[in-house]
Amino acid sequence: MVLWAKADSHETLVSHLVTLASVLELRGKDAEDQNAVADHVKNWLQNNNGWLLVLDNVEDPQLVRQFIPAQPDSRILLTSQIHIMDLLGMPKGVNLDVMPPDDAVEFLYRRTERDPNDAAEREAAYELAHELGYFPLALEQSGAYVSATKARFQDYLMSYRKRSFQLLGGKRIIAGEYQYPVAKTWAMSFRKVEEASEAAADLLRISAFLNPDDIPFEIFTKGSSVSGSALSNALSDVEHDPLVLNDILEPLIHYSLVVVNPNGQTYSVHRLVQSVLRHSMPYETQRICADRALRAVGKAFPEPKEFSNWPLCARLLPHAQATSELIDTWCLDSLEPAWLLNKVGYYLYRRAQFHIPEGLFKRALRMLEEHLGHGHPDTAEVWHNLAWLHHRQGRYADTERCCNQALAICQKQLPVIHPCLADVLDNLGWLHYRLCRHAEAEPLFRRALEIRQTQFGDQHPEVTQSLINLAAIYREAGNFFEAETLLSQAIDIRRESLPLHHPDLAGAYNHLARLYAATARYSEAEPHFKQVLSDWESSLGSDHTSLAQNIHNLALLYIVEERYDEAEPLLFRALGIRERAFPDTPDHPDILGSIHGLLRLFRAQGRDAEASLLDDRMVLAQKRSLRPDALSVVEVLGYHGSV
Repeated sequence: MVLWAKADSHETLVSHLVTLASVLELRGKDAEDQNAVADHVKNWLQNNNGWLLVLDNVEDPQLVRQFIPAQPDSRILLTSQIHIMDLLGMPKGVNLDVMPPDDAVEFLYRRTERDPNDAAEREAAYELAHELGYFPLALEQSGAYVSATKARFQDYLMSYRKRSFQLLGGKRIIAGEYQYPVAKTWAMSFRKVEEASEAAADLLRISAFLNPDDIPFEIFTKGSSVSGSALSNALSDVEHDPLVLNDILEPLIHYSLVVVNPNGQTYSVHRLVQSVLRHSMPYETQRICADRALRAVGKAFPEPKEFSNWPLCARLLPHAQATSELIDTWCLDSLEPAWLLNKVGYYLYRRAQFHIPEGLFKRALRMLEEHLGHGHPDTAEVWHNLAWLHHRQGRYADTERCCNQALAICQKQLPVIHPCLADVLDNLGWLHYRLCRHAEAEPLFRRALEIRQTQFGDQHPEVTQSLINLAAIYREAGNFFEAETLLSQAIDIRRESLPLHHPDLAGAYNHLARLYAATARYSEAEPHFKQVLSDWESSLGSDHTSLAQNIHNLALLYIVEERYDEAEPLLFRALGIRERAFPDTPDHPDILGSIHGLLRLFRAQGRDAEASLLDDRMVLAQKRSLRPDALSVVEVLGYHGSV
């Protein structure tokens, strides 16, 4: 026998148990006292077996506890938004997750009895299921609406994107037993969270403006001071008592509003919860919560120049990108968002995501200039970052323009030994280096070295980049002894201050390997190239452009040693990385450099037909390029001579 009773309140549960008493034809089923009738049902359950009792939508375990037999001989199934049922001796439940995409679409078709062979409708059904987050109740509600109104999936999808809250929270068109639409279901849970904890309610409101997946705890532990008074007070001791945040999350877990990943120290919120919550807030409350989300992410996002901070940057990146979109929507135009945009842009640049940062840097620059004025010293850093980005994009005229802008600000507004000035001088120096203007690069590198030595001392890690830069100049000039001396000094300093496989330490060894190759010390160069390859694959990833440079140089070493079979796959791998990094710039100097390397290989192997095709491509690239220096850049990257 299967028995079913709704259990969201005491009155409803007792009423349903009275109905069950009639179904079971129990003695006393017509008693005036409904509680007494409910006790008769409980006694029947205690003294009989072979039944399944479903208690649906349990909101309070204490409520149903009094109606469950002490030692039932059959089965009880509870459905609930609540996760914790320890009070009932049920420490672990079965979580019902969202539906798989194919199942969600199949459900929509069965619910609406539509023809599955219409390609446009099927595509719209998949998009609708995705928009609804594959949430079963939302799929049911939407399917019921489509079925009742005879609408197309395409039309419902278009309307849902415009007025999702109204469709999920408005007039109910549901054929089943469940009486509440999606919006009302969660609205009831929101109210209960507010009653339980103001801090938990504020955390959820802020979460409505973050990316829904894998929200790191650090957003609130590090950004508590800008998250409102309730959260700030509740998290005041979180540094010494990390479970404080878990206590705040508990009511949200209790009502299934968030799902916590304890191992990753993150939690997730369903996108429909976010949508319903945002639309239920007054306009000013939405703006306040959006601002708090943006500021909290800004507080949590660390300095991306430190490689050790990259894991946290990666965790926070989706939320930084989500909140950056709030700036224009809510006119959150201030200094804090500007610095967040700058940090996110710099992190993406360092991860070789060159197509995204430009917009972030320019927005940050506009906001800083609006608040601080043109030429303010704080804007120099953003101009400098924009210059480095253009440098890697092969946009050398833009690089020089941004460098000169940053340099003018530094020279006018900052002390003569400021680190930012040294960074800008390095950028200009490398620009001249890539354009074969070594005589112009050297004094810039020397001035940057003097600034860093004065600021930090001779043995500080900040000095090492200047040593490496000058070593590159000496290598190109054939001053190999001086170059090796500087590189050895830089490596010694970095070995003292950095972990063994740190990418910056590997970078110094990469320059040493290039020096060995340039002096025909191939047996010494190869193991360094391979070690750098291993270290950079581990730290930067297998598709980073720095890795392409290393792979390419190793391939050129193999060409010199006539190890052609080993060189070819490396050259094609480097070319692939570069083409993926610069998909819209087929004439990028790095891509041309890879083609030039393949050209050398084919000529060395006597593959004249293939070499001729690449040669034609190089000539066409030079003609198409607006930069007459395109091929000279290829030469200076190290593709001439021995390596």
